[in-house]
Amino acid sequence: MNMETLDALMMVKSNGPELSDKEAVIVIIAKAFELWMKKQKRCMARSHPGVKKPRTKKDKDKTVPLHEFMQRQAKEARDARANFEAGASGNEEESGDDEPEREGQPEEKKNGDGDVRIDQQTTEQLQSSHGPFSPPPTWAIMPSPAADEDAWTELKKGMKANCKFWKDKQLAHIFDDGWDLGTFQKREKTHLVFSYSEVVAFKYAHSLLLEEWGPTKSWVVLEQK
Repeated sequence: MNMETLDALMMVKSNGPELSDKEAVIVIIAKAFELWMKKQKRCMARSHPGVKKPRTKKDKDKTVPLHEFMQRQAKEARDARANFEAGASGNEEESGDDEPEREGQPEEKKNGDGDVRIDQQTTEQLQSSHGPFSPPPTWAIMPSPAADEDAWTELKKGMKANCKFWKDKQLAHIFDDGWDLGTFQKREKTHLVFSYSEVVAFKYAHSLLLEEWGPTKSWVVLEQK
């Protein structure tokens, strides 16, 4: 017992109530605890000498909804196009004033903050570019996972990590660059999260509407033969 603790105990013994008076002891303990809570900041990771801060995971998995990722790609493409056009127009002005002015013609409309246009390909455009899905030799396309959208929504609500439905199964989903196979990770509200071997840095969250199911549409579920 150190001197500070001994002095504190002596002060309690000299000025405090008798230990037999339980009510008075409880009152003084409550007041002491209240004072301690106001002054003491609890740091559980440093409650013992020599304990370092808990290490944060640097390579934390990022879950990005598919529509947000496509919006980000579209914005980057628009910015790059705008920078290219700005550089091209600057070079034309430096080259000379031989080109006549376009008097009386309307100015071209530019995409600004007030008129944002997302250049996303529709399912029909993707299908025309990449065609229907053809499974790998050791995989087969499952039948429709549910009879209707309501039944499929209820089924998705019970999907968690390592759930039985996705055991030994994969998701085939169409993207701008073609079909890709994803592995189920978890559910986030109404979306299912998958990881893809082609894109390691991100995980994609899909709504997976039943109306978009099918090898000639957006997604299918594969099972091993």
